[in-house]
Amino acid sequence: MAEIKVVLVGGPSYFPDDQRVQYAPSLTETFKKRFRNGYEHFVHQGAFHTVEGEELPALEWTARTAIAE
Repeated sequence: MAEIKVVLVGGPSYFPDDQRVQYAPSLTETFKKRFRNGYEHFVHQGAFHTVEGEELPALEWTARTAIAE
């Protein structure tokens, strides 16, 4: 199955802009991006954003979880 190019929206202000465009396996499941000592969680709620002339599904930030040790 091909991955879907998406843009990550919202979340902590320190989340870098250069990590906002990602590839997600699905738009129906929560996308988890490992960042620092945890995971940022994003979900698609139907919105799309234009990034460099390309219309991408926008995944909205929902939560952060710590990495279990």
